[in-house]
Amino acid sequence: MERLFIFLGYLWSVCTNVVYLGAVLFIFSKLHERFEVIVVSILGLIYVTVRAIGFGHFMTYAQLAKAIDHQFLNIRRLLSDGTVEHDEASMVDATKIVNRQVAKAYIDAAFLSLVWLFCLYQLFTNT
Repeated sequence: MERLFIFLGYLWSVCTNVVYLGAVLFIFSKLHERFEVIVVSILGLIYVTVRAIGFGHFMTYAQLAKAIDHQFLNIRRLLSDGTVEHDEASMVDATKIVNRQVAKAYIDAAFLSLVWLFCLYQLFTNT
């Protein structure tokens, strides 16, 4: 059952990003003048930039949190803390969850790259 929910999580990430990409394509299909295309393209590029900055922060903080947890467990192990084994098991579960979130973030980044490329294409083509 857990595998099904994990799969549905990935599927949801892909489906929502397909809807976002479809919305971008729909919006560009309704633009008529070159000025509108330029403004919407630049707004799209700004949106992608902001999301990319958030992606970078997420990746940095996720790796930092895993490293800090690992170091704290090592310190506790050196101090002969009796509850380290329980927390190690919890850390393994937390690492799996973070790894799934990282995979979903890469899916988001892939679709953001498509939006970025489409905005650049629209910005630099003569229509």
